[in-house]
Amino acid sequence: MPSFTASDPIKATILERREDGSLLVEVPILVVTPRLDLSKTDGGGKGSISIGEAELDQMVENFSIWPKPVAMGFDGLDGHQDQRGGPQLAFVKGLRRRGANLFARVELDSLAADLFTRFRATSIEALRNPKTPTGSFTGWVATGGIFTNSPAADTTFEIAAGSEAILADLRLAASCKFNIPADGREESEMPNTETAKTTAELQSAVSLAEDAKKHAEGSMRATEEKLHATQTKLSASMARNVELDADLAEAQSKAGDLKTSKLSLEAKVENLERETSKLAASLKATSDEAQSKLIRETAAAAVESGMSAAYFEGVDDDPLAWFTAKGFTNVKALEDLVELQPKVEKVSATSAGRKPTDAPDTLPKEARDKLERLGLGDSKYDNVENEGDLIPLRSK
Repeated sequence: MPSFTASDPIKATILERREDGSLLVEVPILVVTPRLDLSKTDGGGKGSISIGEAELDQMVENFSIWPKPVAMGFDGLDGHQDQRGGPQLAFVKGLRRRGANLFARVELDSLAADLFTRFRATSIEALRNPKTPTGSFTGWVATGGIFTNSPAADTTFEIAAGSEAILADLRLAASCKFNIPADGREESEMPNTETAKTTAELQSAVSLAEDAKKHAEGSMRATEEKLHATQTKLSASMARNVELDADLAEAQSKAGDLKTSKLSLEAKVENLERETSKLAASLKATSDEAQSKLIRETAAAAVESGMSAAYFEGVDDDPLAWFTAKGFTNVKALEDLVELQPKVEKVSATSAGRKPTDAPDTLPKEARDKLERLGLGDSKYDNVENEGDLIPLRSK
């Protein structure tokens, strides 16, 4: 990496000259330096440090978020470092790295523009990992600097081509403003008329300087007010961010609670489904048991009333299987068959060539009416001997 010296100065550029005499310039304020003597920097210090491209990049990145103004002073003016809170003549507006050089865009008021023509180097003040009331910073931060002719680093500059005409105008304006005699003669050597003229011009220049100072102070106040407003907005924004972070944390907590509740509810539903399945199985088993018992009891009553026990063969072993095999769909059908059995027996005896019993028909009127409703009074039932014979006839 090349090292720049006074014999090999870096180009500085006058970017803009305004009607009020102020300037916007771009000057080098730091270069890659293997060993930087801290005692020669604007901030002072002991020992030395090494500055590389990484440190320059840190300064560029941190400048955009640094909350305080970064002023540039002028070496030789009393109280520069002690009056940081007072009016300043120049402020850094931005930083950028170009190769091994760190450049600053500096805004100079009309008084500072005159002083700028008398310097050819800069020195920077920087802090590492600084803290402010509104936050902490990582790495190096450029917090100030001075124009000097005795820089700590190789930041000697010369005015770039294209800016020399502006510089010449500035020098001419400065010469007229401060009325510096070209031959260096003392004022006492001038004729009285020339002295009076020089005194008037000097008073005029002082008046202009005072006006320029007032203007600079007004600009400073306006800048400070804007800065204060910006800092107020920044503080409000940071407070709002804290509130939003708290809201987010609360929302995430509630989301976690809802997820836990959902998992708990799903587990309860799963348990309920298992219990419901068990209950359904238990109810079916109970229903089957009750139906089996009713079928057995109905079959026993039928045999006791005179029906053939052979018809009910297998009912004791598996009532439900027997019930299904006989074609019954419900117990009521079986009960109807048992109730109507006297008519069936009579029809069966006639069909078999047996003489029906002479015993009077003791079938109750209710049962007889039911036979008629079921269609068992028709002659087509004469050959019916069992329930199996009745089933196909019922569909005709």
